Amino acid sequence: MTIRALLVSLLLAGLLAACGVKGPPEPPEGAKKENKPIVLDPLIQ
Repeated sequence: MTIRALLVSLLLAGLLAACGVKGPPEPPEGAKKENKPIVLDPLIQ
């Protein structure tokens, strides 16, 4: 029973983790297309 519960919990964790995958970060709307890096967090500069 514990092996079955472990497998079910791993399967559910994998499904939940896969739901948030959207690919690489994209620049925000209205950002200028330049070759310099894009900072998505305004506190990091």
